[in-house]
Amino acid sequence: MLQKRALDVTKLLLPYEPTDVIAQLAAHKAANPAFGIEQVHFFPLGGIKTNAEWVTANGGASGRPAKAA
Repeated sequence: MLQKRALDVTKLLLPYEPTDVIAQLAAHKAANPAFGIEQVHFFPLGGIKTNAEWVTANGGASGRPAKAA
């Protein structure tokens, strides 16, 4: 499997931001409110800190960290 998909596996090592995919999903949801996606889940393969920084920068109000009590 690794020999056949070696290029695909190497893509996991490259930085990736889901900005375009999320923007397309959001636009589709806005145009089609009954569309079944309500939330997204991230697999922070690039690291939790990197993922959290992207969500904070791009997630609007839902991406802001909760305030400590």
